[in-house]
Amino acid sequence: MLKPVDIQEMEGYSVTRPLRTIVDAAAAGTSSDLLEQAIRQALQRGLVQRDDLTSAARLDLSSAFAEIMRSILAR
Repeated sequence: MLKPVDIQEMEGYSVTRPLRTIVDAAAAGTSSDLLEQAIRQALQRGLVQRDDLTSAARLDLSSAFAEIMRSILAR
């Protein structure tokens, strides 16, 4: 279930925020290369903050998203 904090309005449409979209893509099995690219681009464009990504990864340490974040932070 989506929480109000996960949704934003864009051009009259309700869409998920970038952080939620990335977490959902990881849960759906999107390749790690594409997820890393999405995370890097979202950070570069200011769509997400590093602290928010880290906090989201801590919510489920065994998730695909958490694994990708550990890989990125280890570099």
